[in-house]
Amino acid sequence: MPGALENIEDVNYVLTDGLYAGIRKPERFDFVIASHVIEHAPDFIQFLTDCERLIKSDGVLSLAVPDKRYCFDAARPTSTLGNVLRAHREKRTKPDPYDVLDHYLNCVTKNQLFGWHKGYEFEHETLYTTEVAMHWYGKALAGEYVDIHCWQFTPSTFRLLVSELCHLGHVGLRIVTFHNTTDHEFFVSLKKGNEPDFNRPSLLRAAILESADI
Repeated sequence: MPGALENIEDVNYVLTDGLYAGIRKPERFDFVIASHVIEHAPDFIQFLTDCERLIKSDGVLSLAVPDKRYCFDAARPTSTLGNVLRAHREKRTKPDPYDVLDHYLNCVTKNQLFGWHKGYEFEHETLYTTEVAMHWYGKALAGEYVDIHCWQFTPSTFRLLVSELCHLGHVGLRIVTFHNTTDHEFFVSLKKGNEPDFNRPSLLRAAILESADI
């Protein structure tokens, strides 16, 4: 499209060693906006910690996150607190090779779309063969960075995970606003502060209901 390149914002930072490591300006920003980013971060906790260090005391982290029910992650299980803590303990800087394998084995589309809305009337179809999955698994085992969705969420499982991490002191950001799924994504804003008491059983029940709502 003519003129489209001129509309692209200039790139200020090229990040290769993590968000904070690449910027190193604590409490600099009023807003950090990450659309379809957090699910790619090999270390979920480190990503949130980096954002926490970069925003001001009253700053806001705004996220747009894919709902796994309505995108190519539909056949993969939702991520758990244990998954996230393991990745942080291992200080992952690349997607885990086994997650790469699972992504390629279970990546699905609907009518050749990678994202769709609730009730979209087409069957899920697998996208890659086992041979393709093993190829990229081998690449990841050899140390190559293979970009995938490291994490899969529904709205309630995301809220539950972040609330637990804040409640346990692993992150210093709490959810302040939440907007449920529109098409194939939901929206969350977080600020610095302690997590108020949250109703874990209620969120868990909601997550169970969401798992059946495709």
